[in-house]
Amino acid sequence: MIDEMQLTVQTSLSFEELDKALTSKGLRKISQKYQRDIFMIKDSEELAMMADFEKLSNSIIIRDVENEFKGYLFKKSSYDLVSSTMKKSSIRVDLVDIEQGYHFLEALGYTRYFNLNQQLIEYANATNKICVSIIKELGIFVEIHARHMNYINGNTPEELRRVLTYYVPGIVNNDYYVNKPLMMINKIL
Repeated sequence: MIDEMQLTVQTSLSFEELDKALTSKGLRKISQKYQRDIFMIKDSEELAMMADFEKLSNSIIIRDVENEFKGYLFKKSSYDLVSSTMKKSSIRVDLVDIEQGYHFLEALGYTRYFNLNQQLIEYANATNKICVSIIKELGIFVEIHARHMNYINGNTPEELRRVLTYYVPGIVNNDYYVNKPLMMINKIL
């Protein structure tokens, strides 16, 4: 499993306002793509008794990122109460055909839990890279990963918070650990 540190915030700004704020601080738009996720869970009595957060940690995501990645994604999340940080690990497996992957999981007893579709717009400068996520049902989000490829971003949650606070106005509820899939569950289920 690959460990990663990521912070996600929701902004109260419109996309146009956010775009203007990001570009005025030296970030430029470097890519735009569409991501489709299908969250699959195994039908079981034990799973039915779990809280939504636990169900998410036991789901397999079928992910299709336009012109970039098609495959299974398994993410395990945990919250460290001592350091107040979200820890995530993930495993990716490439797929050639999303529909075949879906039917394969169905044959193993998995069912569709929900879909999460988002438009992703990446911004960067020489040192930082962030990703804006637009989800029609939920709003606009900005996420940052520690040490994302050639971008420094930060090594600690505090450093990542500083970067997000500098670039992103209108952070909702001062929450840096927004869980978009959990918000979607609360909205639709």
